[in-house]
Amino acid sequence: MKKILAALAAMAMLILAACGTEGTADDSSPDSTTTEAPVSEGEGEGEDEDEPEEVAEPEPEPEPEPEPGGTDDSPFALGESAPIGDEWEVAVTSVNMDASDLLASLSDWYEAPEEGQLRAVVTVDATYVGDEEGDAGMDLSVTLQGGNARQYDDTTCSATTPNPKYDAPTLTNGGQVTVDFCIEYEADAAPGSSIFIEDTWSFDSDRLYWATA
Repeated sequence: MKKILAALAAMAMLILAACGTEGTADDSSPDSTTTEAPVSEGEGEGEDEDEPEEVAEPEPEPEPEPEPGGTDDSPFALGESAPIGDEWEVAVTSVNMDASDLLASLSDWYEAPEEGQLRAVVTVDATYVGDEEGDAGMDLSVTLQGGNARQYDDTTCSATTPNPKYDAPTLTNGGQVTVDFCIEYEADAAPGSSIFIEDTWSFDSDRLYWATA
C-alpha cells in the first residue's frame, strides 16, 4: 500500500513540475500584441493641402524713349546733320556768337554794331537731295532763338562773311556747299540761345534746332 501511495505521490510531483515548466514558457513568450510606433509631431500634416500657386513676376516697365533731337529743348549738337524739308540735308557746323572782329577783317567798309548789339556768324553745310535744283542761301532760313525769348533772323545782318549766302551756287541732286549766315542780335539773348533752320518756301516744314556751342 505504501509503495502505491509513494508511486502516486511521485507521479503527482512530476505532473506539477511539468505544469510549472509550461507556465514559465508561456510567460516568457513575446506578447502577440503589436505596439504601434509613436507618430512624431507634425508628421503627416499638410499632405492633403494644395501646393501654393506660383505668382508671376511683374514685367519690367519699359524705359522711356529718349526725346528726339532737333527741338528747342533738345537741340542737335554742332555737326549733326538732319533733313530740312524734302530737298536739303543740313548741319550747323559752327556758331561764332561775337564775330565782329572776323567780319571787320573781311571788309574795309564794315561798320560795328551799336552798343548792346552783337553779330553772330552761323556756318552751315548743306547738301541738295531734291530732284530739281536749289540755292542754299535762299532756300534755307536761319534764325537765332534768343535766351531772352526773342528771335533774330539772317536778314538782320548784311556784312560780308567767309562764305556769303548770296554767293552760294545753284545745286542739283547731290551737290554740297558751305554757307555763312550773319545775324545781329541783342547781347542779352546769347545765354541759353539756339539756332533753328527752316525751309524758306514751305509753310508746313518743321524747323530744326542746333546748339550754339
